[in-house]
Amino acid sequence: MKKQVLLANASEIDQTELQSMMDRMGLMLEVVDSAEAACEMAMEAKENGTPYSLLLLDMDLPVGNFTRQMRFSGYDEPIIGIVERLGEPSDYAARDGGCNDVISRPLTDRNTLCTLQRYIECAAP
Repeated sequence: MKKQVLLANASEIDQTELQSMMDRMGLMLEVVDSAEAACEMAMEAKENGTPYSLLLLDMDLPVGNFTRQMRFSGYDEPIIGIVERLGEPSDYAARDGGCNDVISRPLTDRNTLCTLQRYIECAAP
């Protein structure tokens, strides 16, 4: 069974880039258009014993306190925030809000691939 990645993202460019990357890595990508929906789906999958290997959240979407609430509820799967540039307020907000790490646009660079691989290798099957 392929590992599954859940993406909350409004940008079709990001979706296309990440889908291509996931295909090359042998992963299944599921895309939703809101952080709230992604967080609910991730929590439900975890409770059902079929957690996503990775949750990717576009920090340009209204994320609110969803990641913080997930962590408080015991969600321990990796969450990675997608930001415009590292070192900006959204980067720090993502980390403070419960994201394990962040990746920045463009999502086609080597750092993005290395970050995703690092978390996927450690993720549950």
